[in-house]
Amino acid sequence: MLETMQKGLSPAPALLALAVAVYSCFLMVEVVRRVRAADHEIALGWVLGGAVCVGTGFWAEHFLGLLALELPVPLGFETQLILLTWVPLVLAMVPVLALLGRRIALRWRIVGGVFAAGAFIATHGMGISALSMHPAVQWDAAALAAALGYGAAALALSSWALRRLLAGERTPGWPARLGVALLCGLLLRGFHHALIAAAEFPMLSVSLTLDQLSGDALAMLVAATTLVLCGVTQMATVLEHRLRSQQDRLAQALRQVHSELESTGFRDALTRLPNRLGFERRLQERLQREGGEPPSLAVAMVNLDGFKVVNDSLGAAAGDALLRECAARLHALVRHDDVVARAAGDEFLMLCSGPLDAHSAELVARRAGEALSRPFIVEGHEVTLSCSVGLALSPEHGSDLSLIAAANAAMQAAKRAGGATHSFYEPGMGEDDTDSIDLQRDLRQAIAQGQLMLHYQPKRHARTGAVRGVEALLRWKHPLRGMVSPAEFIPVAERFGLIGTLGNWVIEEACRQIREWADHGLPLCVAINLSVHQLRQSDLEMRIRTALARHGVDPRMLVCEITESVAMENTTVSLRVFEQLAAIGVGVSIDDFGTGYSSLSYLRRLPATELKIDRSFIQDLDKSRDARAIVEAVVRLSHALDLKVVAEGVETPGQQEILQELGCDELQGFLFARPMPAADMLRLALGGRGPQQAAAPRSAASALVFDLSGALHG
Repeated sequence: MLETMQKGLSPAPALLALAVAVYSCFLMVEVVRRVRAADHEIALGWVLGGAVCVGTGFWAEHFLGLLALELPVPLGFETQLILLTWVPLVLAMVPVLALLGRRIALRWRIVGGVFAAGAFIATHGMGISALSMHPAVQWDAAALAAALGYGAAALALSSWALRRLLAGERTPGWPARLGVALLCGLLLRGFHHALIAAAEFPMLSVSLTLDQLSGDALAMLVAATTLVLCGVTQMATVLEHRLRSQQDRLAQALRQVHSELESTGFRDALTRLPNRLGFERRLQERLQREGGEPPSLAVAMVNLDGFKVVNDSLGAAAGDALLRECAARLHALVRHDDVVARAAGDEFLMLCSGPLDAHSAELVARRAGEALSRPFIVEGHEVTLSCSVGLALSPEHGSDLSLIAAANAAMQAAKRAGGATHSFYEPGMGEDDTDSIDLQRDLRQAIAQGQLMLHYQPKRHARTGAVRGVEALLRWKHPLRGMVSPAEFIPVAERFGLIGTLGNWVIEEACRQIREWADHGLPLCVAINLSVHQLRQSDLEMRIRTALARHGVDPRMLVCEITESVAMENTTVSLRVFEQLAAIGVGVSIDDFGTGYSSLSYLRRLPATELKIDRSFIQDLDKSRDARAIVEAVVRLSHALDLKVVAEGVETPGQQEILQELGCDELQGFLFARPMPAADMLRLALGGRGPQQAAAPRSAASALVFDLSGALHG
């Protein structure tokens, strides 16, 4: 019978080996967590980096375990072979971490376990061989078989514990993660001790490598080096966790801002009632609620008779107060499930659910008329109004959003009848009347005879007050009617197919004016508005390119403004047009932001350079905390997307001061200047000097009130 030496363990290296084993297992838990949570490219980085660090930790644990082995003879290790034992553990950790990082079938988990078991056995065998014992080490077959069985059970139990820990959606706490790491570390050390127990060292054996690796100092050096490497990985996991937490907080803040903007986009800022978009959404929901059967309901369009006179005589503030009171009275008339909205200006919409017949709808109109005919007290003045109400019923007059158009046509009929009455929709009410036909004929002549003109409203830098550009606004001077409001002739142009011709004229005239101002020493950016009809024109890009080239204008001097609601009407078309304009070099501005319902992901994809906050948010800025919060959120969102922010409709110094405080970039409104003809804009810019003086040497340029550099590059 072979006589063998008595084996023992040195306490210090053994305890250090246990500590390294537990820490390596804890590090493996952290790496697997991040492999599961990350996308493909980042997960691959964690697998490769984690394999190096975790494999190194297990190699150090095994090496320290061998250093803890005590025999009656001194021991040393062959340097090259010990270093070579690092390779199988690191290579085995790559598939192990990759498989643990995915939810896979049992057979693949067995494959991973075989890799790990093979790596540990190979490492142990190479480590024993590195002792270079003579006579050679003998293996107890029964003890070795028991050790292998224990190793398989230990690996299976470790894998099960790790998967149970990471099975839920929530991140496990520190105690749970540390507990699993402690269990896996103890099982790993037990496997190592079982393999050591299976090795038998013949009596009088000696180590032939005493002059190579040996000693407790070497053990401490290996442990320290390993812990530093693992510590770097631990620091990386901590930093990655903090970065992910910061990204999650930012994403949550952006989602909250988007929710607020979306809610505000469906609500009127003045009356806090739903706006036109909000009413349309509620109407669609009501129409679809009954499934295939059109529901019975009524839509009423309410227009205030004589509101313009009150607004002009008492001022905009009194007009706003009157509108809020009218909204409150109408809202008090309806039931909980009904809807009252402010459509635009002095017009309101009402949605009343059924079952409703003509008589019930007529009662609603009469009650609205009675409520609004009672005297109002506005800023000490008694004001009396009446209203014209148009009624449309579902399903008699339609079962979709055309009900709104029908109610509007009926309201117009009530207005033509003298007002202070109501009218039901009848077929033919929406057809063009004689006045519209005459107006479209005159509009065609106006385009040909040069009756159209552009007025320009400056946009000033919020801090310096320097003019950074202007917005071009279309005007029509009729030879008999005088100045015709765009609100009157633009719908006629859309109805009779003239809107494309008008849009092309605006592009051409804006480029011509940019060239003329530049020749007078006034390089100034001009913003034009693009309609939804122009976005559908296939030759829009070519028309803009041609106009710029014809007048020799730098594309950066032209800015195209597209309202948020128009941009969101067809996102595919809008994105294509935005990209075409950006390719030309023309600036792109999202106008009336906040009145639509754009998503953050879509807004981020648009190659826009500027965002204009709708004037409805500016009106109550110095009186409403909600309005201020919304504007602040818009400014932060815009700057996060690297967009310049312009506030339009600024009318008071208080609004200006708040917008400056919130970090708005540019301001536009009556507080600074009303829209004016090109000649007046030139005189304003030149400070009273004539065009001849404008051509003087640049030393006189400091007299300009415009920031020309900002106009070029702002």
